[in-house]
Amino acid sequence: VDAVEEHHKGKVSHFVSWCWACRLNDFIGALRAWTKGDRIDAGEAYLWICFFCDNQYRLPKSGTLFSSANELQRVLESRLGRAGQMLVLVDAETTCAKRAWCLFEVFTCVDKQLPITIMLPATREGLQETFSTIDLRTARATSTADEDMINEVVLIGAGFDAANARVRDRLLECLKH
Repeated sequence: VDAVEEHHKGKVSHFVSWCWACRLNDFIGALRAWTKGDRIDAGEAYLWICFFCDNQYRLPKSGTLFSSANELQRVLESRLGRAGQMLVLVDAETTCAKRAWCLFEVFTCVDKQLPITIMLPATREGLQETFSTIDLRTARATSTADEDMINEVVLIGAGFDAANARVRDRLLECLKH
């Protein structure tokens, strides 16, 4: 984010959980709908978005930015803690419900009892059914090293059944608002 002019920089206010497969128009549409619907002043919102902060094309040979599951968890908790709340971008294909990183980010947010807001580019149709069937065991990450570390953190912590239940419950609760 070094290219951002100084007057556009500020303390992060929201951590954005999203999928790299999301189409740009869905991403922008969801942000617009969120700022309009929640009456957010876009000039006051400072978003942490991995695309701008973690260069996925300059990864070490291991294919991950993290040396261990503990480091992965510590870094994510730190980023979420600085933001204090999460925005979950749900694209038209509900890709986030099948991606290990998205589900792990939501789980960590739930674990830390931080507020979550769902951002939608369009309709809520079918989301309740999709969120009801979330399962971290079948969620995938592009990097198998990341996926393995995420699974390790979940297994050592709450376990898959408890993590799935907490993520499902929180996302379904967010849909009501």
